[in-house]
Amino acid sequence: MACSDCYPGNTTVIRGGDGIQVSGNGTPDSPFVITRFDNPEGDWQQVYWRDSTPDLRLDDVLRPSVVETRLTGAGELILPNWSPAYGGTLTLVLNQDSTGSRTLDFVGAGVLDNPNIVLSTAANAKDVVTLLWTGADWIAIAVVKAVA
Repeated sequence: MACSDCYPGNTTVIRGGDGIQVSGNGTPDSPFVITRFDNPEGDWQQVYWRDSTPDLRLDDVLRPSVVETRLTGAGELILPNWSPAYGGTLTLVLNQDSTGSRTLDFVGAGVLDNPNIVLSTAANAKDVVTLLWTGADWIAIAVVKAVA
């Protein structure tokens, strides 16, 4: 139902799905109520800030996401083991601390031996790494170093 059916001049179409839930029928006695799902479906990505630790554990990330963190020491990146029935991307925004030269070894489900991702080493540098889950393996598809 388009809102113009209920209120002349308003042409926005309201539909549920992809993280949005619509209730009500759009009448004065039952107005539209729009809420979001806690776990949206579809192509929505969740965005996380992970506190800095030497190891970056992402094994609890359940859907395509953007994760940002500050690296404070050499450590491991523990990747999630997503369902083989689904694919998706995981984008990492990795900030060096004021010391720099921090490294991450990529480990976890479906990860081949270290994919040789070399991070920027300058103090406060920011790198963006995008990983693709194929349903069986993680593949690094983009590494952008020293972004502003």
